[in-house]
Amino acid sequence: MLWTEEMFKVKKPIIAMLHLDPLPGDPRYRYGDCMETVAAHAREDLRALQEGGVDGVLFSNEFSLPYQRHMSFVPPAAMARVIGELKSELTVPYGVDCISDGAATLELAAAVDAKFVRGTFCGVYVGDGGLYDNDFSTLLRRKAALHLDELKMLYFINPESDRNLDTRPLADIASSTIFKAHPDGLCISASAAGQDVDEELMAAVEEQYDYCLVDAPAGLGAGFQLALTGADRAVVVTTTEASSLRDAQRTVMELGCLGRGQVHLVVNRCRRKLLKSLHQTIDDAIDSAGLPLLGVIPEDETMPLYAGRGVPLLSTNNNCAASAYRNIAKRIDGRRVALMRIR
Repeated sequence: MLWTEEMFKVKKPIIAMLHLDPLPGDPRYRYGDCMETVAAHAREDLRALQEGGVDGVLFSNEFSLPYQRHMSFVPPAAMARVIGELKSELTVPYGVDCISDGAATLELAAAVDAKFVRGTFCGVYVGDGGLYDNDFSTLLRRKAALHLDELKMLYFINPESDRNLDTRPLADIASSTIFKAHPDGLCISASAAGQDVDEELMAAVEEQYDYCLVDAPAGLGAGFQLALTGADRAVVVTTTEASSLRDAQRTVMELGCLGRGQVHLVVNRCRRKLLKSLHQTIDDAIDSAGLPLLGVIPEDETMPLYAGRGVPLLSTNNNCAASAYRNIAKRIDGRRVALMRIR
């Protein structure tokens, strides 16, 4: 199950922005303004958003223009005060974003027990406010120091209104950010607030990978249904045991939406002696599932050893199960590869 479904209790959550009024210290916070009014307006917005059915709320200092790269103490303190006053009224998960200051965002999250944050945590941009140089190595160490292990971080990977000094394609930036920072989510900005995101940018990120494999949990519950929503092909993994084959049959019935030829079978943990003693063959499994065979994986006694050591099987010299996995990958890629002999 994705963390978003665990947190928001829906597959595709709607997270609403709750923009606070200008805060003390901001240029637009005028003489005569007061924090009671800021909190009252935020309370009205929160009530409207929650009654409207949103799944989460993100508090941000949208009207602290122009944004500070290193915020003074007052605006985050003011945000913490407002969130503290509203906390008893919050019925949905909430996050925070101190715009343009990743460190302030993390520190505010720690102070108000936020569940997630959004921000510009990486990249180098230039704009009206000058140079924005974001060091996520420092931010992630600050997160660790604050013991925010469960805090989810959503990273912007392109700037809003500014110019990116990183000339790599956005898909390469996304791939590098995922590898180095392990973000919980990526955000793609439009050219300005309220504008539509360029669909070509989103397509470029999606096209970064030839295949995206989603490992659905056992059974036909919410995790399986979530994986199915974004799938265009499926691989049903079973063993030759009767109970496993019955489960495979039920799974196949749920995969009818994918169309003919888009669902394949992998028979796992095959043992020749066991098949012989049960008077079974791989063909029996194929017939039971009613699917074309993608591959057969033999029982391999070295698997627990590699798993216990945390060693990826495909990085070893294993020529049993590892060879079967490689053959399956080649068949997914459209190549013709003979089935292994089960010993």
